[in-house]
Amino acid sequence: SNTAALGLGTAHALKGLGHKVLFVDEIPISERHSTNGIPYPVQYDLGQGMANLVPLSKSIRQVDDNLWFAVGSKIAVHQKSRKIRSIPLDMRLRQTGLAVDYVVVVTNKPQHAVIPVYSQHANHILVTGIDEASSIRSISMMRELIVYGATSTIPVLMIGGNQPSDGQAAFERLRTMSKSYLEQSIELLSWVGAKSMHELFGANHENDTDLIIPSNAFDQIAKRISQ
Repeated sequence: SNTAALGLGTAHALKGLGHKVLFVDEIPISERHSTNGIPYPVQYDLGQGMANLVPLSKSIRQVDDNLWFAVGSKIAVHQKSRKIRSIPLDMRLRQTGLAVDYVVVVTNKPQHAVIPVYSQHANHILVTGIDEASSIRSISMMRELIVYGATSTIPVLMIGGNQPSDGQAAFERLRTMSKSYLEQSIELLSWVGAKSMHELFGANHENDTDLIIPSNAFDQIAKRISQ
C-alpha cells in the first residue's frame, strides 16, 4: 500500500532526526496492492496487546535502537467489541519504559472511536491524490476526523501531477469542498510529484500501482511533524 509506504518512510525520516518512533500499520494485508506485505514480521497484532490478550510487548517489534513496529489491523475489531478498555497506547508505553517520541499510525479507514486508543492528543495528516475520486474520499475521511473532534485545521499532503501547480489546484478544489460541505479548514502541508510504476514504465509492470515517492518527501513530512 502506498499509504503504508509513506508512513514507513516518514517514520524512518523521524528516526533520522534523532527521534524514537513507533510505526503502527493498520492497512490489512488483503487491501495491499504490493506483494511485499508488511515490512517487518510480527507474531501478534497490536489490538491483541491493547486488549490484554497477550503482553503488549509481544505485539511490538523493535527494529533498531530508535524504531519499533506494530501491526494494528485488529485494533478496530477489538475496540468495537469493547475488549480494549485500558489507558491509551502512548501512556502504556511510558509505563512499560518504552518512551517513544512519536507514534506514527497509517490507516486507510480512520475511525473516530479508534483514535483515542493510541492517544488523547493525536494529530492528523490527510494524504490524498489530485483526482476527483480522491477528493471525494478525502471529504469522507475528514468527516470521520471531525466526528472525533478534529476541529482545528487539518494538514493535507497532495500526491500526483507533473508540477506543483497541479497539486495546488487540486488542493484549492478540496479546500472549497471542505469549506462548503463540512465548514472545515485545511492547509497544504506539501505536494509530492510521485509517479506510479505504470506511469513510469508502462502497463503490465509488477505492482504497477505502487508510487515512486521522492526521498525528500519523507524529510519534509518529518520536519513538519517535529516542528
